[in-house]
Amino acid sequence: MICPVCKKKISKGCICPECGHDESRNIENYLSLVKIPGNVKTIAEEIDEYQNKSAEKRLYALMGKRMSDYESQIKKMESQILEQKKRLEELEKEKKVEKAEMRRVNTGSTGKRAAADKDESVRKERWQKGGMVTFGHYMVDGPEKKPVEWQILEENKGKFLLLSRYGLDIREYNSNSLNTSWEKSDLRTWLNGEFYDKAFSAQEKQKIITVKNKDNKYFLNPILGYSGVDDCVFLLSTDEVRHYLESDYARKAEPTEFARNSGFKMEFFSQCGKWWLRSRGTRATDAAFVNVNGYVNDSGMDVRTAGIMVRPAIWVIHEV
Repeated sequence: MICPVCKKKISKGCICPECGHDESRNIENYLSLVKIPGNVKTIAEEIDEYQNKSAEKRLYALMGKRMSDYESQIKKMESQILEQKKRLEELEKEKKVEKAEMRRVNTGSTGKRAAADKDESVRKERWQKGGMVTFGHYMVDGPEKKPVEWQILEENKGKFLLLSRYGLDIREYNSNSLNTSWEKSDLRTWLNGEFYDKAFSAQEKQKIITVKNKDNKYFLNPILGYSGVDDCVFLLSTDEVRHYLESDYARKAEPTEFARNSGFKMEFFSQCGKWWLRSRGTRATDAAFVNVNGYVNDSGMDVRTAGIMVRPAIWVIHEV
């Protein structure tokens, strides 16, 4: 800077070392006269603006990435929905084809129905443990007698223990509850009398084995057991039903149409029903039973309870 008074160079500050002139006043006046443009920014302002723009760019970049991820997820979900819709359409087509096939089979439009009936008949007549056989005749779906289906529970040297596949009838265990036992029950009398005579021919009766049944004594009250009684037709005990039918599912049973129309009581919208066992319950007035879910109820219910199914059991001789 040159001093305007003595023309000497001012090396430091605004005061001349020779004449003492203070040039700072002139600079302030000059700056006050010069108009600084409004768009001129300080370095600090420019730095702040740069940082703000950088942050904004980073924010936009992050939002763009997230939007891209969201779009990708949405496309993936749409693809999965389309696949599920396509699968449902395929299942619907398969179901329609199955229904059409069932209609053709039921109407006899093909020979498949006869073949299926033949195969079913062969399957049922397998005289071995776990097989299904027909033996005797009883009302099944109406007043006319039809073959009774039995499940083979046990096989022992040509002797087979059979249990009816369905509940064949609806009966009370006993008409009164005065110290009831299997030996003196109305149900035992009916099974070995009216049912026995109605369901089996003279030739079939020759194949039925008379057995001595002993009730398993109830674990809380052993006095309620009895010595035993000879039966041609009987009910399973709580021990036997657990031994031969090990799961609840295996013990579930439905009634025949005849039994359904003879006072069967549906529970919990189930097609299955309760069925009697010969074992006594906790009280002398109760008898054990299997409930609709296949659970063995040892405590039992009143022997006069109506609407309970009867699944007879028999031992028969059969040459395989």
